[in-house]
Amino acid sequence: MNRQTCLSTIQLHSFGLILRESKRLFPVEGEPLRSLVMDEAVNTPNEAPASVEPVEVNEAAPSTVIGDPLLEAPVVKNNPFQIEVEFRERVCYALAYNKVPTVRTIGVRNLNGGVSGQITVEVSMKWSASEIQPMRKFEVVLEAPVMGQKVIVDGQQFRLDDTALVDLTESAPAQLVITVHDQAGLEQTEFRDILVLPRDQWINDRSFFEITSAFVQPNHPAVTQILQDASSILMRDTKSSSLEGYQSGPERAAQIGAAIFMALQGRIDRYIDPPASFEEEGQKLRPLDRVLEERQGTCLDLACAYASCLEQAGLNPLVFMVHGHAFTGFFLEEIDRGLPSAITDFNTAITLLESGLIIAAETILLTENKPFAEAVTAVRRHMRDSDMSCGTCSAVVAQGMSPKEHPHLRGLVNISAAHQSGILPLPARVVRDGIVTLVIDNGPTQPPIVERRDEKTRKLLPNTVPARVQQWKNSLLDLSFRNTLLNFKPEKTGIKLLAPSFALGPIEDWLSAGQPIVARAADILDKIYEERGIRAAQDIAETELGEIWGREHILFAANEEATFVTRVRGLISKAKLEEQDSGVNNLYITFGSLIWNDPKSATGEVRSPIFMAPIRMAVKRGQVMPVIVMDDSGTTNINYCLIEALRARTGMKLQWFSDDMSDDFGIDVERGLQEMRAEILDQRLTEQGFRVETDISIGMLRFNKVRLWKDLNDHWM
Repeated sequence: MNRQTCLSTIQLHSFGLILRESKRLFPVEGEPLRSLVMDEAVNTPNEAPASVEPVEVNEAAPSTVIGDPLLEAPVVKNNPFQIEVEFRERVCYALAYNKVPTVRTIGVRNLNGGVSGQITVEVSMKWSASEIQPMRKFEVVLEAPVMGQKVIVDGQQFRLDDTALVDLTESAPAQLVITVHDQAGLEQTEFRDILVLPRDQWINDRSFFEITSAFVQPNHPAVTQILQDASSILMRDTKSSSLEGYQSGPERAAQIGAAIFMALQGRIDRYIDPPASFEEEGQKLRPLDRVLEERQGTCLDLACAYASCLEQAGLNPLVFMVHGHAFTGFFLEEIDRGLPSAITDFNTAITLLESGLIIAAETILLTENKPFAEAVTAVRRHMRDSDMSCGTCSAVVAQGMSPKEHPHLRGLVNISAAHQSGILPLPARVVRDGIVTLVIDNGPTQPPIVERRDEKTRKLLPNTVPARVQQWKNSLLDLSFRNTLLNFKPEKTGIKLLAPSFALGPIEDWLSAGQPIVARAADILDKIYEERGIRAAQDIAETELGEIWGREHILFAANEEATFVTRVRGLISKAKLEEQDSGVNNLYITFGSLIWNDPKSATGEVRSPIFMAPIRMAVKRGQVMPVIVMDDSGTTNINYCLIEALRARTGMKLQWFSDDMSDDFGIDVERGLQEMRAEILDQRLTEQGFRVETDISIGMLRFNKVRLWKDLNDHWM
């Protein structure tokens, strides 16, 4: 008996069984089941064999026939598509929060010649851990491939919903659901199992070590107390408490790193071995507040805690990954060599170490009263391709493999570079006295968002702005040093005016009262000054400049006539064009500047105006001296961009700038400058080069989004 006859005999026998069973179950002899079976298109020996198509045996789907066990055989069906999915089998909150896609690609191959036109690919996830599904449903519509060909769907959009994972404390199984259907109704659904890890889980994945930087939280509230302790240690040992990053050179950077290490030593007592799964799966990570409260941590807990404090102090930290262990280091100077966020090439890592650009320290010794120098010495045994005290290294050698294939030093994570590239630190979540404080870090160039809620009711506390509103506000403020409101260069793009230091208030009052000011080039002087040998206004005494202002309401520029005339014409022209395009006047006069820097930025010293007012500037026909008046539609404003940048980068309170600062005509400029001086002295920021200058300048400053920010800040409720 040939194979076809055998199969047909079995099919006919089964058909007879089905008919007998149907007589017992149904009044009408066998009709429902007959139609079911006949729809299967069974071949008989006298019929030509059906064309062979790829099939899928779905063993999980039982037959609908009740009775004979033989009739509960797997259902054989033709699949219209072959679906190939490249995805992450394990995912965690850090990946979801940083918008790393769960699905890399989906390939759909057309196995059925009847599929044409458009196909729809639907992707979702389901689980039982929460009512909120871990991924919302995505749909992609595309042209069906010709028979036998495949189309690829990019998975960049198929990301987890981080809000669904934020409260997950234990691993939860989930299923990725992929459905493909065409316009004619052909449909196919497939499932893939995924394990969703707890919120605080770190994944030990050498191909994506960068995600470690998500667990380094420089804006964690607990960092402040550590840095305060470090400042006290620096004052005791070096007579300066400043945490100025790299501004004073490599030696000072090393002193700061050592002081932070010692500050942490005073608050941590016990080291905990990492879990046995560390090498293959990773571990749950304690955030800094838990490390300090429990006074203990694993190697990675301690490494991330130290790195968080280093980054907030303006140093660029590194987390070293070796077999079964982690520790922390930092660059001794600002590095701008295009180094990647994760360095997994052994030769590159060793070369950096041997160059003397890096200090690394054994963070396990944070739990012991050992000198920082001993912690630096302790990690040297890890800086090689093999360490025979390491079980993994011993196993590599025992199996006859070269250590260079599996080096002991697996790589290092360049934390600041990772944060600059867009990997955000996880939100810090601190619960104390029934209040949940959430600090959302938006990266190095944006201020953190702080949200405070009642632990039980989850309601916002009074005077707390919701995170979504804060995100909206932050989108209106550019707090990077690319913004001219923070990095103003009037000597290059504007006009500096030589104003007497004691006259800033009266000059602002004069303008606010609607009165005009005349600006004059530095070398256009009355003859009396030439007779006295004075060739430029910079040589005139400040008291005389004050007298000229009081008598004639003239301010000299710092530029000679040729440059001055060019700058004036350029500013008037540019202001006119921008106002025509946007409807906004961006020409401003500024009162007072803060000269400052951020140790975490490579920009260096910047000048930021403190007060500013919109102006109109015009030159009468045949004249070279422009007349300046305040714009009728504007008033003197605080540079809120500067205030928010200082609050975010230095922790300054600047309360006076949130209060009523008005005087009889406008803003009390002189009081504002004094308040700024007082706070930078209180915060000891003068040691980092902060100073207030009493200057006046004219330039193009884009303040319209800041106005929107202020309006939202005052009236969001």
